[in-house]
Amino acid sequence: MEDGHGMHMTVNDKREERFSLHIDDESFPHNPYLKLDFPHRCGGYYKHYFQIVASLNGIVCLVDPNRCILWNPSVNRVMELPFPFHYPDRAVLQRFGFGCDRITNDYKLVRLLYSGRKGHYVIPPVVETFTLSTNSWRRPAAPGPMYITVQHSSSSQAFASGAVHWVAHGPPEEGTFCNLILAFDTAKEVFHELPLPSCLAAKSNLNMTLAVLNGLLSLVPRNNGPVGDESYSDSVWIMK
Repeated sequence: MEDGHGMHMTVNDKREERFSLHIDDESFPHNPYLKLDFPHRCGGYYKHYFQIVASLNGIVCLVDPNRCILWNPSVNRVMELPFPFHYPDRAVLQRFGFGCDRITNDYKLVRLLYSGRKGHYVIPPVVETFTLSTNSWRRPAAPGPMYITVQHSSSSQAFASGAVHWVAHGPPEEGTFCNLILAFDTAKEVFHELPLPSCLAAKSNLNMTLAVLNGLLSLVPRNNGPVGDESYSDSVWIMK
């Protein structure tokens, strides 16, 4: 699980989850991945399959509607976390981020919980953080972000420079649409904003997600982007 290696989850025709570790070394593409045995089973419906939140220092963070799990495939050790306490009755949108506090070297999981309905989510969201050393959830004192995070794939966050990052946008009701990068500092537990390149900031259907390339925060295209639009399918933006 070295830096630059990527976790991936697929569902086969028997509706079984399969996890693979994609290897980025001299053996690729002749030996492109390793199959991994995950000791937990998911729920019986597709929507209950595990989402890979992130992979960091060999630890994979996964969530489903009822569980949060940390998994170290190299020793096949699994730790199931207590689930967050706040879950309103109304339809919700939840986003997770997994990172490490570079001051205390402690792992943290953050959850953003938006209530409401699609297209009309209430902001700011409820914010909860789990700290591994205390094995407990709590709410940061800092206010939640006034933006809605976007999830294009099973893993939509990136951890770089001590912060978890998501692509986000302002609420549609405000009238002025704007994409940006929302960051959560895992040490200070505060949110801050990073602007996107001007040619991407106003894209209403921005087809990019975040990653870390050689330690640098990057915007990368999704593989189902419109062909011929260079801002979607041909460019990778790197934050120097």
